[in-house]
Amino acid sequence: MKFTRRQGEYLAFLHHYRLLNKRPAAETDVARFFEVSAPSAHQMVVTLEHNGLIRRTPGVGRSIKVLVDPRLLPPLQGQPSPAEAPPTPENGSGEKVAVAVGRRIVEKLYEQNELYAMDDREFVPLLRRVLEGVEEGLGQLGLGPLSCEWAREQVRAHAEGLYVRLCAEHDLEGADEAEDVETFRHLMLYGEFPSERT
Repeated sequence: MKFTRRQGEYLAFLHHYRLLNKRPAAETDVARFFEVSAPSAHQMVVTLEHNGLIRRTPGVGRSIKVLVDPRLLPPLQGQPSPAEAPPTPENGSGEKVAVAVGRRIVEKLYEQNELYAMDDREFVPLLRRVLEGVEEGLGQLGLGPLSCEWAREQVRAHAEGLYVRLCAEHDLEGADEAEDVETFRHLMLYGEFPSERT
């Protein structure tokens, strides 16, 4: 079965959504995830069905079934495909979706921070809550502590990388990456800058 890159992204989302939520995605879930209008999401679902890539039951909501072998699907939002996934404890599809969603939320938080220029003391607690949410959500799905910890660490590392990059972009005197990493980790742990800790 052949599909375009964009169709592959939609198929990957539909596949992972079903694994994580134990039910098929609705078109509203698709629209929300890809940040497209409801008619655009509907048109993609119709196209996928017309091309024989998915099947739906007429008149039944949440009935989308992906007909493509999951191993042929592209990575979801920058995550490794199942064949490329690094060997980690309990590294299943639910964890990957949680990481993809957590990374996306972190990116949105950083975008909001750029718009509204929050102080790090306001911003970092929001980041901490996202990390806790990833871990708690996987725990509620019945996944083991190693899976939860792994997913949280993946999202934390992404948040740290964004923090260091943004510090470099905004530091007119020249960025010190090691110092920025230390500051981020300290803020995440204690909620205050290293110089404030006595």
